[in-house]
Amino acid sequence: MDKIEEKIAYRKLITWQKADELAFQIYRVTKYFPNEEKFCLVSQMRRAALSVAANIAEGYTRNSKKDKVHFYNIALGSLTEIEYYLDFSLRLAYISDKQYQLLVELREEVGRLLNGLTKSTRDERQGTRDREQETRDKGQGTRGKGQEARDEGQGTRDKRQETRGKGQGARDKGQGARSGLLRGRVLLFFFLVSCSLFLVPVAQAIAASMYFSPSSGSYSVGQNLSVGVYVSSPDKAMNAASGVVNFSKENLQLVSLSKSGSIFSLWVQESSFSNSEGTANFEGIVLNPGFTGNSGKILTLNFKVLKPGKANLSFYSGSVLANDGEGTNILNNLGTASFDLKEAVVETKPLAPSSQIVSNLPPAPEIKSPTHPDQNKWYALKDVRLEWDIPENVIEARFVLSQNSSDEPKELIQDNFKEFSNLEDGIWYFALQFKNKNGWGKISRFKIQIDTTPPNPINLTFVDGKQTYNQTPTILFDTKDNMSGIDFYKIKIRDGDFFDVPAVIVQSNPYKLPFQAPGEHTILIQAFDKAGNYSYVSDKFIILSPPSSFKIFSDKLLNILVEIIPIIGLILLLILMILYGIWYIKRIQRKIKKDITLTKQEIHKIFEFLKKETESKIKILEETRSKRQLTEEEEKIIHHLKSDLENAEKILKEDVEHFLEDTK
Repeated sequence: MDKIEEKIAYRKLITWQKADELAFQIYRVTKYFPNEEKFCLVSQMRRAALSVAANIAEGYTRNSKKDKVHFYNIALGSLTEIEYYLDFSLRLAYISDKQYQLLVELREEVGRLLNGLTKSTRDERQGTRDREQETRDKGQGTRGKGQEARDEGQGTRDKRQETRGKGQGARDKGQGARSGLLRGRVLLFFFLVSCSLFLVPVAQAIAASMYFSPSSGSYSVGQNLSVGVYVSSPDKAMNAASGVVNFSKENLQLVSLSKSGSIFSLWVQESSFSNSEGTANFEGIVLNPGFTGNSGKILTLNFKVLKPGKANLSFYSGSVLANDGEGTNILNNLGTASFDLKEAVVETKPLAPSSQIVSNLPPAPEIKSPTHPDQNKWYALKDVRLEWDIPENVIEARFVLSQNSSDEPKELIQDNFKEFSNLEDGIWYFALQFKNKNGWGKISRFKIQIDTTPPNPINLTFVDGKQTYNQTPTILFDTKDNMSGIDFYKIKIRDGDFFDVPAVIVQSNPYKLPFQAPGEHTILIQAFDKAGNYSYVSDKFIILSPPSSFKIFSDKLLNILVEIIPIIGLILLLILMILYGIWYIKRIQRKIKKDITLTKQEIHKIFEFLKKETESKIKILEETRSKRQLTEEEEKIIHHLKSDLENAEKILKEDVEHFLEDTK
């Protein structure tokens, strides 16, 4: 009892309790992450969260202070991982600000407590070393005094030895020079050999592999095929492994996953599979001291052969982590498997001659089951009881329980009943055969169909939205059951009664709900498989009150106005732009006319000035004529000045008139 209490004493640590709460909260939050993050962010966050609490627990139970600090430091490293994962999840909008704040505060609290625990453990370890060193120093002091006395006598002997050694040293110098080179080469050779012998095992020690068993074989259509997934790590202890298996979905149907005999003691997430994608995934942990060996069973894949052909199994991805406190991935090999699938062959045995037919063989047994009475129905019960009556002349009976309908009975039985416990989901065949003194009789077979797994989560979509005026809203919902199939659905709205919906109707989605009154409604949908298992989904929707006639009219008017007002605005804007253009053009015209008038006036002023100057020159020459006779050149000048003046005035007048006409 004391040992058990000692092992679970870590649960009293406040640090571990907070770390356990952090892991629990992270598991709750990541449950709603997108499916594509299942093997990425979700797996990493959950692994890191579990690592914190697990390493605190393992470190606390260690006797060595050094080991304690080592595991606490690993937990601190995982806390840092969680910090990044939380920041990244917030950036992707996988968690809300409120969830982020809660988890960050909890992570920081765990960090403070863990730092304090690590520091106190480290200080305690240092204090122990100091006390041990002090004790050793005291003993060393006592031994030093005796050694000092012995050293004095040794000094005298050394002096005599020194005198004899001088002669010997001279002889050894030559010999030492010759042998020094040889010793160096020998030492170098042994050093290289030692290194090679050391490095080879190290390289081998980190090797681990995952493989399938069996990895080959021949099977017929309709047969069951069970393939084990194994890990081999012969030289290095491993404590975690994960992988994604691909299989030929055209030829094989994965019926179930079996964890029976698995080395995993903790599953990070529930193993799952998808026949539509042809994949199966797993991720688990082996508690300390981990697993070392060649045949560590992880899980079993139970297939049913669908079609003839070649069926291949391979690992899409995988990892095997060493139990070294650092999570080193030591996986270096992923195996494959290949199976030949053939058509089922029905063997027809020739009838024996009538003289050889034995008519006194025991009859085929009549098998009954109080737990699974109907062979054509599915049952959500793993414990099976089978019963039969034994005729008087029967001396032996044998049976077999298998998922292969053609297996022959081999195991003897004395009772008239047989019970099986905790059978896996799937189709089983119980075969029974009687024997009398004449031999074995015909074989009876009893089919048992077991499905204890509920259908997959239901996908529910409101076609009209969660708020609608439609009082007979339309919904889309569907799910799948990997074993027995969906039988029917049940729907309940608010406090009403459940009503059944056949699975066939749902296949022709969408589905229109009955008439609903305005207000908030809660809808509950249950999906039942053929064994009676069910999954459910619940959601709320609101039927809005129908609007009044005035509101309908005002809404229509508002819609019309919303459409017309932009058009009217565009027309008004166009008119304003046209009016502005006209005004602007007229303004330019007025300005041009004004400029022309001013220019005309200026031109006339200039011309009048030139005219006066010219006339004054002519007048001077004419006055000179009255005093004396002008020369011929002077007469020509007077004539040209008058002629040029008249022509200039005429040309100027015509140009101005033409310019005025062009600007109108």
